[in-house]
Amino acid sequence: MLVLAAIAFASFGLGTNRKKAASAQSVKKATAAEKAGEGDAVHLRGVPPRPPEIFFHSDRVNALPLLAPQAGITISNNTGNGYPGLDFNHSGGFVPPDSNGAAGPSSYVETVNQEVAIFTPKSTGATEVADSLSHFYFTQGGLSHASANSGLSDPITIYDELNSRFIVGDQDIDFTLHVSNFLIAVSKTSNPTTLTTADWNFYSISTTENVAGSFSDDFDADYPGNFGYNADAFVFTLNMFAVSVGTNHVLVTSVNAADLAAGVAQASLHFYKNDLANFSVRPTTMHGSGAGDPMWLVTEHGNHVSIDVIKMTNVLSTSPTFTTTNLAVNAYSLVVPPLNPDGTAITTHIDSRILKSAEANNTLVATHNIAASSTEDDARWYVIDVSSGTPVLSDQGQVSAGNNTYLSYPAIDINSSGLIGMTYMRSGTDTATDYMSMYVTGRVPTDAAGTMQAPVLVPAGTGQANYSDFASPNSRAGDMSGINIDPVDASFWAVSEYANTEATANWGQAIANFTVPTSTATPTPTPTPTPTPTPTPTPTPTPTPEPEPTPTPTPIPRPTPTPTPSGLPEIRISVSPTTVDESQSPTYATFKIFAEHNVSKSLTISYSMSGSAVRGSDYTLSGTGHNVTILAGHSSATVTLHCLEDSDERTEGNATATMTLSKGAGYTLENNKATVTITP
Repeated sequence: MLVLAAIAFASFGLGTNRKKAASAQSVKKATAAEKAGEGDAVHLRGVPPRPPEIFFHSDRVNALPLLAPQAGITISNNTGNGYPGLDFNHSGGFVPPDSNGAAGPSSYVETVNQEVAIFTPKSTGATEVADSLSHFYFTQGGLSHASANSGLSDPITIYDELNSRFIVGDQDIDFTLHVSNFLIAVSKTSNPTTLTTADWNFYSISTTENVAGSFSDDFDADYPGNFGYNADAFVFTLNMFAVSVGTNHVLVTSVNAADLAAGVAQASLHFYKNDLANFSVRPTTMHGSGAGDPMWLVTEHGNHVSIDVIKMTNVLSTSPTFTTTNLAVNAYSLVVPPLNPDGTAITTHIDSRILKSAEANNTLVATHNIAASSTEDDARWYVIDVSSGTPVLSDQGQVSAGNNTYLSYPAIDINSSGLIGMTYMRSGTDTATDYMSMYVTGRVPTDAAGTMQAPVLVPAGTGQANYSDFASPNSRAGDMSGINIDPVDASFWAVSEYANTEATANWGQAIANFTVPTSTATPTPTPTPTPTPTPTPTPTPTPTPEPEPTPTPTPIPRPTPTPTPSGLPEIRISVSPTTVDESQSPTYATFKIFAEHNVSKSLTISYSMSGSAVRGSDYTLSGTGHNVTILAGHSSATVTLHCLEDSDERTEGNATATMTLSKGAGYTLENNKATVTITP
């Protein structure tokens, strides 16, 4: 048993120092593979932060054909296709994407490294409000950095239907000074429409630790993974890596859910930090939870024939009780690197940790990656009965696509009717076109034991090419997928990754709403007997965070992930926002010049400015001259208009600035004008 730390009030609020509690077993080994799977964001250096943006995706509204009804799993949003979410070119230059998101009553909130977006309505995502997470937390939210050189890594999003709030979290860490904060944004209602303080409250919790029990620099925090919540608490976990002394462990942080829902001030926020002698522990999203319920956590045991389910009671305190139940499961092997059709690795940073856990009506579900052989990865799932207070394994199985296929980064959820939904990424060398794509599946309680219904490919998440990125040959896909229950109709919403055709790192995201029918189609069985092992604890080494590569910087526009057509590219222009108040932030607008597809060679497009606003006195433009260039292999470029507040406090009313694109060789113009209104 580790030593109980003294209670103290942190400068970030009423958060107390953590109690270091050992689980029933010794802390298991954090293997090299486990460390390799950690979610540190790798950034394409030289890419500047992006300003907030608003997009209207008119192509998503009534643009896709209605698919024929399916006998099994049915994708229901955007005429059965799902729709594209954020992508690499929109992220600011990060891998891996850390796919995550959640649906509320009206909108869908998505996060990737390092971007956040609200898609409204959630059914089509026609309007997208987006911002970099750096701007969201530090500029809009006014939070402080953990250090001058700290960086954001591993964003996660949930919708807590018990409190009708979105929660967007991200860690801010300095791996040199070994200091970190965990940043939290909580929506003020169930329907945020902006990414500003009008719709969000912001909080910061220090996660810096040392072995003496005070705040110092002996551990690196990493990989929060999917969040958990119950009626009383929002819970996140972090793997704490010892730098030179101490022992690897998990930091379990419980935040008072009522405080978050009420939007209390930072100084009044109650949170509790407790150390658990374990590793890669997933908290549970507990649907329908009541006051005083425990928090369930799930983790691998470390012997590949059992898992641990941990019952945490007295959750909002520095003296919780952690009770571990070891459950024998079908033997499995550690996941192998998933492959592209051309045989190259999609990622080498992957392991078999538990990725997602959820509970409804005392039935808990969890999922992780396993290897069925050296040429096949499957998505393993578990159903666990926790009604008695002592977990009992009631079902298990794995989703498989056969030899030479690789199912990666599964996520799972369960609704109040006992229906289970799953999503995952699939790729393989089985065919020349089994590119990294997004799939969904599910089951109902009456389905045959150990089976899921026939998986369905998400049309918007269909892979288009072999995946690679600037970190190749150590590419960084993953590190997770997102799934949640629709708070209105209890259907499932999922977000995961697919390979598009963008340059530098060709990852995109797809967002799909799907239902699981009660009359089933062909199931996917997983026969194998359940062994009863004798677990053997192993010691914990001291890993160090992996270094970041330093690739050559390239500009990051946002293309549409489709192949380049053979004809001349059609150039369009848009501006967002269309109205700017010169006295209120943000005081800029972005003209976006874009083609429908990536261009095969660089295009330089001339433009002119007109309108009642005067360049140089009312506004400035980014760049020089009157030209903008779309680089080869990309599909867009931007020009930013920055308002200048008049020294004479202009009172003559609104002014306009219109950008007009000029005709030129090598392209045609679909539309050539966009106007922004500047208000005093």
